[in-house]
Amino acid sequence: MAVSLLIAVRKKKEYGWGLAFTYAVYVSYDTARFMSMSVPLDIMYLAFFAATLSVLWAVCAIYKEGS
Repeated sequence: MAVSLLIAVRKKKEYGWGLAFTYAVYVSYDTARFMSMSVPLDIMYLAFFAATLSVLWAVCAIYKEGS
């Protein structure tokens, strides 16, 4: 996650924020599952879906930058 934040802050690339968000959600999702936290499944699935959309946007931005 630190690298994606460096991409966002130092390199001023917006897709760094998307990558950082995705990583944070994935870690939170896994932590909640492993620790058997009482987080409603709907919220976990919604967060996971948001992270998936975020990384899709980031990858598309990276691809467009290379064109």
